[in-house]
Amino acid sequence: MAGYKVYKKTTSTQGWNYYTSVTTNSYEDLNETYLVSGGIGYDHPVYYFVTAFDTQSKESNPSKEASTLVKGAVLEKEGIDTEISKVPIEFGLFQNHPNPFNPETVIRFSLPVSGYAKGTVYDILGREVAILLDGETSAGRHQLKFNAEGLGSGVYFFRLSAGKYSATIKMTVNK
Repeated sequence: MAGYKVYKKTTSTQGWNYYTSVTTNSYEDLNETYLVSGGIGYDHPVYYFVTAFDTQSKESNPSKEASTLVKGAVLEKEGIDTEISKVPIEFGLFQNHPNPFNPETVIRFSLPVSGYAKGTVYDILGREVAILLDGETSAGRHQLKFNAEGLGSGVYFFRLSAGKYSATIKMTVNK
């Protein structure tokens, strides 16, 4: 067995969509978030199932369906500017997920101010292999998808530079 494919849908009547592949027996979905105003909370179920796959991409029968409830966060004051409330107060580069990955991963970061930002992937020898971000970027929380389909297995580094801030994370491609 090489890993698991995760399938997802956000309504009981929606069709299933391939979501991601993982090589471990656990997965955390960080993409379901809700922010609502007016004092009314919001929640909805999200459904998943998984299949196992081998090195020849043969897939097993699907697992039983599992669901979870995503709860919305209610804003404290009616009429608050949600764009301002979402701006982080500090620079942050967070570990990619999943990690290790094959072939795609998501990199999340936050910027406290707008400005020029550059995000570059390097191999273990320090050679540039991909530029994921290069330009003006707004203040706030962001995510980048990185597809390593053309790269070999191994350790890679993602470096994010924005103004006076700079940070690096280690990523592992496991094919």
